[in-house]
Amino acid sequence: SNLTGASCPVIDVHKIDSIVDSSRLLAACGRIDPVSECCNQVCQNAISDAARNISMKNYVTSSLDGALISPEHLVMIDDCKSIVLRWLASKLDPLSANDVLRGLSSCKVNKVCPLGFPDMSNISKECGNVISNPTACCNAMESYASQLQNQSFITNLQALNCAALLGMKLQKANVSINVYNLCHINLKDFSLQGQYCCMAFMCPLKQ
Repeated sequence: SNLTGASCPVIDVHKIDSIVDSSRLLAACGRIDPVSECCNQVCQNAISDAARNISMKNYVTSSLDGALISPEHLVMIDDCKSIVLRWLASKLDPLSANDVLRGLSSCKVNKVCPLGFPDMSNISKECGNVISNPTACCNAMESYASQLQNQSFITNLQALNCAALLGMKLQKANVSINVYNLCHINLKDFSLQGQYCCMAFMCPLKQ
């Protein structure tokens, strides 16, 4: 049967099998753990690679080495992702396909941190450069975290992204030490339902 998707080339199921690395795609996406997938993006990366391969069919690239992908081609790749998802669903049993698609959809929703970050001048003052008073620094961090908690009920995965985003903001505010470790800040400080999860690997601050 033929699968069509906007600007993506029209390719039947058998041609998809010959263009993409089917084994890798099924290994990466046959079964996913939502939290692990949103952290590591194994299935999402496999889908993106497959979509790029499909989008190159009958596509004439620029002769300039290192040329940027055109906006039209980016749209084509995005359309081809839908084709890959439909192909993937056709290869899995209905229950597995539903679980995978729901898991990937959850990752997409949770990529955005819904929190607004208040002024962090007090954190910069107490935690910036060389910390002379760790207690004052941690008090400032705890006070800031409580402001974040009061804003909105967020998921663990959103909390992960908020933690990473705050880490980058702290770096820009000249906070170079890992205040998450120093002050024992973890996901529960961003979300009341938070767990430690893989936050330790996402914190961009220096040890």
